[in-house]
Amino acid sequence: MLYLVGRQSPVSAREVARLLAGALPQAQRVEFAELGHMGPITHPQRVNPLIADFLQRHCAA
Repeated sequence: MLYLVGRQSPVSAREVARLLAGALPQAQRVEFAELGHMGPITHPQRVNPLIADFLQRHCAA
């Protein structure tokens, strides 16, 4: 599982992220210091390559 976090997200979203990180210890967590909660929408050029790489490594047929 790939778990993306934006450090500029609202406090409530960051707290949910913290709780989920504890519940998903095997997830690959990536934090983007410069992005917020909607990073995949607002900065797809930064996020999409990471998602594509993850999928290639973990979902190969």
